[in-house]
Amino acid sequence: MKFILIIVLAAGGYYGYKNHYSEAPTETSIAGRINSGGPVTAREIQVEAKKLAKFICNDDQFQESIGSSALACQETYANYESMCDRRVFPDGDKIIGDTVSAKGLISRYRKCSTKI
Repeated sequence: MKFILIIVLAAGGYYGYKNHYSEAPTETSIAGRINSGGPVTAREIQVEAKKLAKFICNDDQFQESIGSSALACQETYANYESMCDRRVFPDGDKIIGDTVSAKGLISRYRKCSTKI
């Protein structure tokens, strides 16, 4: 009985890990759409870049590891958000056709808006 319980727990843990931490792009994700040749606009990438910047700022452990705080990062983000929107994404209707360009835009926005 204990053996079956251990197998069930291990299988459940593996299933949860694979579903929660799956990195495979889906057809609705930005990377999945670019890889399948689908159109992705700079505005859609901007939305994802904003999510990443907010996630980084709200990660207390990460902020402490770099000698900062979530509050300081959030203040920096609030101060620079609109300027970075204009600088990194001046043309929201521009079509981005490769993952390197998309990652570059996201990285530029993160560096601009969070100073990290």
